[in-house]
Amino acid sequence: MAEARTNRFETKYTDTYFAPAGRASESDLQASVKKLTHNPILDAMMEILGSWVLAVNQQRQILAINAKLIEELGIKDPARFLGLRPGEALDCKYAFKGPDGCGTGQACSTCGAAIAMVTAQETGEANDQTCVLTTVKGNTTYDSV
Repeated sequence: MAEARTNRFETKYTDTYFAPAGRASESDLQASVKKLTHNPILDAMMEILGSWVLAVNQQRQILAINAKLIEELGIKDPARFLGLRPGEALDCKYAFKGPDGCGTGQACSTCGAAIAMVTAQETGEANDQTCVLTTVKGNTTYDSV
């Protein structure tokens, strides 16, 4: 099923253009969210970092978001983000262009967020990338870093 990579940004998954498809079951997702809710170590890490922070599962689905992201985006209902992938939650123009949403489309192979998540999963080490997100709100397109 998997092809060998010829460079680090080419997909090894034959069913998507970049990151693997698949999502956690609803019960697994809820159990993971519950495990992270009010976890003092995660809470401290998410508040110490001076930027937006999303905690995601192996399927890149959001399990928790930090206060800075909630505040800066004016999010009224943070629970609405749970279970979504970052591009889906942040209205990325390309989030639904792949076979299984955010991370699986052609444009995702150049997305800093997708590259960071896939690299971190493959290496087991933290990875930091710059992400330029093209979002669509109504008829208006925005580029943000």
